[in-house]
Amino acid sequence: MKTPAPAKTTPAKPVDRGGKDHAQAPSYATASSQASPVVLPTVQAGQTFTADLRAQHADGATYTMTTVEGGAVVLPEGLWFHHGVLGGVPATAGTFTALVTATNDCGSASQWIRITVEPTDARHLAAAVFAVPAASDGSWTWITEDGTASPAPIQVDQGGSITVVPWAYDAHWNRIDVGDRAELTSDVDSDVITRTDGGFTVTFTHASPHNLMLSVDGLCTDFVVEVVPTTTPTEPTTPTTPTTPTTPVTPTTPVTPTTPTTPTTPTVTPTVPVAVPSSPIAPTAVRVTTTTSAALAPVATATPVAGTQQLAYTGADTTTPLGWAAGLLAAGAALLGIRLFRRSRHRG
Repeated sequence: MKTPAPAKTTPAKPVDRGGKDHAQAPSYATASSQASPVVLPTVQAGQTFTADLRAQHADGATYTMTTVEGGAVVLPEGLWFHHGVLGGVPATAGTFTALVTATNDCGSASQWIRITVEPTDARHLAAAVFAVPAASDGSWTWITEDGTASPAPIQVDQGGSITVVPWAYDAHWNRIDVGDRAELTSDVDSDVITRTDGGFTVTFTHASPHNLMLSVDGLCTDFVVEVVPTTTPTEPTTPTTPTTPTTPVTPTTPVTPTTPTTPTTPTVTPTVPVAVPSSPIAPTAVRVTTTTSAALAPVATATPVAGTQQLAYTGADTTTPLGWAAGLLAAGAALLGIRLFRRSRHRG
């Protein structure tokens, strides 16, 4: 809400000692320059402010305010300038320098002024998170009041670091420098937090989700950092020194095979096979006559006397074994004849 401008007033004309009106050119009692302006009282954002910048002897004068570059001033939000008076309820913090000029029919006068509007107490807390080392493209992650990360998630390799810079704002969203009184904590005791100029550097030695909390003037915001484990490369083993290969054995020249000798013609004339009779030999029937033991008993006519070179006489007949032998020979001849007959038929 803007503060209404004060009612327009016409300054009284100066009167000389003789009672007659005497117009004069405007003037300022304090000399000023761009490098050394008149510094107005400091005001906080949201507070009512008024400064009388009218010149002396400025009957009917008009006032202008210009920038350092000579252009028309665009006053910060909440301020106004009317008839040499600057006032209002400023909302934007900062320092402003301007040139105020008063002009009437007799001349003009100018004065450089400077006003500083300071932010009030912190009402909002956010943070900016930067990688270490900083990204080549200058990118960073913004943490809102409710801890939302953009872009998300925030990931750091185990053993890596980040820089956290607090961003506090007053009720009019003027940024406040709170680096010297902000605090940063972690739910992991092994995290190493170091205060830097305007922020903090955090180094993570343990791989897991880490919850960081930033606080200042009773405000706080927390956010999660995902610390991912890094794979330690396996150290290559030292290769063994290769052994000197043995000199290959020179192959021997193959022996020229000897020319095989021409086989000699056998000198032995094969024996002409004996012709097998076509008609089998009729087996001879052997008739064995059985005799009684009485018939075989020899009749001794005399008792021989064994000589020194003869076996002892047993009393048996010596002709009986001859008959048995003849019978066995006849049977063998018959079997031989039968075998020759079968073989001749098989060949025919």
